[in-house]
Amino acid sequence: MIINSQWKVTQGTIFSCAKAMGIEQSVLGLIITARCDLEHSKSSLVNYVPILSFEQWLDLYGNRLIINDVRMQILASFKQCIADLGEAKTLVDAFPITDILTKFEGLGFDKSKPKPYAKFVECGKNVLTITDPEFRIEEAPEDIKKRFCRLSEKLHKDLVENRIADLHFLPATTPDECCLGYVAMLREIRFLNAEIAAELSKGLEYHQYIELVSELGADSSQLALTDESDFGMCVGELVSPYIELLMQRLTTVFSRIGVPDYDRSLLDEMATHTNKKVRL
Repeated sequence: MIINSQWKVTQGTIFSCAKAMGIEQSVLGLIITARCDLEHSKSSLVNYVPILSFEQWLDLYGNRLIINDVRMQILASFKQCIADLGEAKTLVDAFPITDILTKFEGLGFDKSKPKPYAKFVECGKNVLTITDPEFRIEEAPEDIKKRFCRLSEKLHKDLVENRIADLHFLPATTPDECCLGYVAMLREIRFLNAEIAAELSKGLEYHQYIELVSELGADSSQLALTDESDFGMCVGELVSPYIELLMQRLTTVFSRIGVPDYDRSLLDEMATHTNKKVRL
C-alpha cells in the first residue's frame, strides 16, 4: 500500500509541512493531481488533501462527532420518556429542559407510573449533563460513558472500513510504520504552486521556500514552513490500487446526486407480494 518516497512528486506522494484547517502545526499532505499533468507539467498548480494522524483527527473532529451522537440518543430517549408519561414529545422543542423537569413534573405527568417517571427524571438529568457547555466525558455519569464507548467503537469501525464519505483512512504513511493510522480529509482540497511542489522532491528548507515564494509572487501560506527548523520533503507514496481507491472516493464526494427516496408503501407492497408467493 505504502512505499518509500521515490523522490518524485506524483499522484499519491505523501509529503511533510502541509497545512490543514484548524491546526496550527504542520501535517502531512497527499498529492491528488493527475499523474500525466505532473509528468508533463500541464498544470501551474498541484492539489493535495491534508492527512491528519488518527490522534489529531480524534481530538479535532472525532470526539465531537461521538458526543453529538450521544446527545441525539439521549434527547431521543428523553422524548420517549415524555411520551411514556402521556405528554407530547414536542415539549422538548417548546420549553427548556429545566422547565420540563421542574414546572411540568407536577402539572400533568402521571406520577402513578413510578418507573416511567423515574426514567424521565434520570434521562432529563442526562440531557442537562450532555448539553452543558462545560461537559467533559471524563466526568460524565456511567450511562453516558457507556453510550460514548459504544458509539466510538462504531465510528472507529466506519472510519477504518472507509464508510465515512468525506474521510479516507490510511494505516500508515511510510512502510513498516507502527501507529493508529491517518485520516485524509477529502473535502479540504489545497494547492501548491507547481514549482514549490517540485522542490519537495529534493527537500525544501525554510529559506529556500521564502525565496521561491518571493520569486513566484506566490502565497506564502501554502506550506507550514515557518522557521529554520521546518523541512518539507516527500516521505512516502500511496501506490496502486490504493491511490485509485482514494481518488474514486474523492470524486464521489463531489459528484453525488441526491434524488428522492422511494415511497415506503412500495416496499410494503413488495413484501406482501413476496409473502403471498411463499404463503406466509
